[in-house]
Amino acid sequence: MEWVLFAIGLGMGVIVSVPVGPVNVLCIDRALRAGFLAGLAAGLGGVVADAVFASAALFGLSAVQGLIAEHQRMIAGAGGLILIGFGIAILRRKSGPACSDGGAADHLHAALSGFLVTITNPGALFGFFALYSGLGSYGPEPGNWSEGLALLGGTLTGAGLWWAGLSGIVARHREQIGAGWTRRLNRVAALVLIAFGLFLLGELAYALATGADTLSVIDPQEPS
Repeated sequence: MEWVLFAIGLGMGVIVSVPVGPVNVLCIDRALRAGFLAGLAAGLGGVVADAVFASAALFGLSAVQGLIAEHQRMIAGAGGLILIGFGIAILRRKSGPACSDGGAADHLHAALSGFLVTITNPGALFGFFALYSGLGSYGPEPGNWSEGLALLGGTLTGAGLWWAGLSGIVARHREQIGAGWTRRLNRVAALVLIAFGLFLLGELAYALATGADTLSVIDPQEPS
């Protein structure tokens, strides 16, 4: 049964990674600027944050769920500001030719960026909760840690494969992209990050104005 759950997890890992979001933008930007390893580092930083959310959703880590639910406004506000900050940094960055892969410090910075923009998205926890709950009888048996770890391992592996593939494609063709297109792509990436950040801040402002207990990007109700 474990290998079946691992295969299901692989598909889930790709599903949660494919939609265009901040980590996709960061991954493409890093791979375009500094090659495969830099893009992969940004993606894997997001995978580490996914591991926290997926573990909490899969194994019912109520402490993590409660912490995120209790501080969701602060987390969303910080996430919005971080995304806007990354976007502004890209807009202010001088465009130049693609450079070789950076060193360990550059890769660590990329990974930290990917981790921050993911861990400050509290809705991701409930997204994993909905996905895993939706498996029904196809999911791991309650209390069966080996099956749960197989599903979790598959999810993280699938996400990692997506980031490796995306980084590889961008890095392979980055030399063919001229300076003009690089500037355009940088501008689009920056605007996308800023838009995501403004959306989070807008959700926060709406919640504060209406007195809502939760943000609309978070589903506080457990799936039936």
